[in-house]
Amino acid sequence: MDKVTEKLQLDTCGIDIFTYIDQTTDYADNMYYSLTRNASQKDLLRFNAIVRYGNEWQTDFHHSLYNWCTWELYEEWNNVRGSMMHGIALNHINAIHKVTKLHNIILVIDADIYITYKGWDDVVRTILKEHCCFGFNRHDENFPSVFFFAFKKPILSIKELDFKPDVDYNDVTKKTIINSAKEAKYRCMAMGSKVKCDTGFQLPLLFKGCGFGLDAIPSTSSNAKLPHTKESSKFCSNNMWHMSEYHFNGQLFGTHKQACRNHRLNNGAGKLWLDRIQAYERKQI
Repeated sequence: MDKVTEKLQLDTCGIDIFTYIDQTTDYADNMYYSLTRNASQKDLLRFNAIVRYGNEWQTDFHHSLYNWCTWELYEEWNNVRGSMMHGIALNHINAIHKVTKLHNIILVIDADIYITYKGWDDVVRTILKEHCCFGFNRHDENFPSVFFFAFKKPILSIKELDFKPDVDYNDVTKKTIINSAKEAKYRCMAMGSKVKCDTGFQLPLLFKGCGFGLDAIPSTSSNAKLPHTKESSKFCSNNMWHMSEYHFNGQLFGTHKQACRNHRLNNGAGKLWLDRIQAYERKQI
């Protein structure tokens, strides 16, 4: 256990869950269902929705979201979109921490995540006894991504986290080249490798630079646990990051739809993903 991690040992029972919602309440409701259904202590979970001020997202509310705390982003951000909006929204966790007593564990999660692992919250608590952060890995880096990113609250008092991506005027994510041995070490990548500057791309440098202990569940593209149909198999072969699976102790821990704003949950690719999850869960009964 490193010295920084040792300083942060706390009673890590409660979990504050943060997600950015923009026309994705159907997915957020589905995510809420999976987290509460499979938690060992669901009464210790608190859900927080970060939304745009004045947005019409409320008209798309699903039943579970009435129980969420709501944090509104003000209208000066209304011309920002896509991944930059996502990063700005998550950066508000720094400010929320200053005005609200949060639980000792913070979980940042995408709306289109579905958790299947029974007792997932106990896994998070156990791993965070030894590490400062835990989650689904970021691309080829051994670091949790913002898809599912749990960390200890005291980190917010040590370092202000910056989730913003680096994008061009069309909101297309830029790429950068690793040109230092330190960055290559922190990202577990070779010198000269390209890094996608998407939401949370700076976090590996911040966490590893501070000496924080971390752990991540790698994405598993082969040996899928979710049953495929011919249609879903074709879709995933053409969209390799969609419907990713994350395995833990030989079991499916969770899955990530990806690009949920482009596909509603009840039709198209969203429905293919949901059907695969439901088929998997029927087999577990």
